[in-house]
Amino acid sequence: MRLYSVQRGIFSWDQVFNTDGYDCYQNAMAERINGILKTEFLLSRPRDLADAVKTVDESVLIYNEEWPHLALKYNTPDSVRRTF
Repeated sequence: MRLYSVQRGIFSWDQVFNTDGYDCYQNAMAERINGILKTEFLLSRPRDLADAVKTVDESVLIYNEEWPHLALKYNTPDSVRRTF
């Protein structure tokens, strides 16, 4: 099963995001990601696990490359990351 992480506002499949209980902000960040996926991207119930993985993959791509973020002055996380 794939897990995702957040690094500087970017969803990533590259690193696993685990809440180890030592950082109080990790659970809040994981809950925020889950909320975004559920309310903004997963608008219908996936047929099966493969469909769910595909939907989450597409959601991560859209979130990083197409979704403008107010906190990033309406830039995408990917465009901000490329400027550094």
